[in-house]
Amino acid sequence: GYLDTPGYANSVTVVGARAYVTDARDNNAGTAGGLAIVDVSDPAHPVQRGRIETPDSATSVAVRNNLAYVTAMTSGLRVIDVSNPAVPHEIGFIDTPGDAQDVSVAVRGNKVVAFVADLFWGVRIIDVTNPARPVEISHLPQDPGALWTGVAVHGSYLYVTNAITDFRLDGMYVMDVSDLNAPRFVGFARARRAMGVTLKDDRAYV
Repeated sequence: GYLDTPGYANSVTVVGARAYVTDARDNNAGTAGGLAIVDVSDPAHPVQRGRIETPDSATSVAVRNNLAYVTAMTSGLRVIDVSNPAVPHEIGFIDTPGDAQDVSVAVRGNKVVAFVADLFWGVRIIDVTNPARPVEISHLPQDPGALWTGVAVHGSYLYVTNAITDFRLDGMYVMDVSDLNAPRFVGFARARRAMGVTLKDDRAYV
């Protein structure tokens, strides 16, 4: 099956029979960035059920409880209600200081927390318990030599990719985020130009 999106498709997250596709803007075609919601119940004939534009190119999406958390480059993190896939609508957002690249969402105690890779500006740790009013809790230290590109969270650990071209620094970093106010570095695995990470069982795929 195949479905063309208006812009440049950046990423996809599948939940049930729906695929959530982030789109980068296409200036030549005059299309904005956005999130497309695609019915993939028949994989031979995917059908777009809805779409919402984002102020800048959409780069990644995490979906939880009918909310889509979308990173949109210079426009930070957008929170979108997708309970009606035909009419997705934004209910909240928070700008980040850099270019929001990737997002991972987890429940920590009584909080819903989004971890956003913000390119040159580290990883922003954001309380999205109230999706209409996201609030930053803390952030991982900014490193002028780093390009934070991907994030994945599991339990008390955050896995972050750095795509800097310095072979001594690029790879996957492991952070202890048991204290959301004071994340700390605990491990590192080298990988050239690491652009993203996905976790499955006891392995990280970079």
